[in-house]
Amino acid sequence: MWQLSGHEDSVFKSSWPVYDPSAVIGDEIEIAVQINGKLRDTVKVPADSDQTTVEAVAFASDKVLKYTDGKQVVKKIYVSGPYH
Repeated sequence: MWQLSGHEDSVFKSSWPVYDPSAVIGDEIEIAVQINGKLRDTVKVPADSDQTTVEAVAFASDKVLKYTDGKQVVKKIYVSGPYH
């Protein structure tokens, strides 16, 4: 398999791969949307989205609209932080 992937030396003579932290950072993140303490949906947003964008995407979800349509939202909690 090692040779089929283009390597000529033995796998035992190769070095360990180098960790690249920028390679694991995604362009999108998945946000959990809870209503009354229960998970109702998950939405994907760009990783650099602000609170307004995340709320707009969450409230546009059909699953969330089922619980919020025609009702007054009393409290919204947004938890920001590093997502990588």
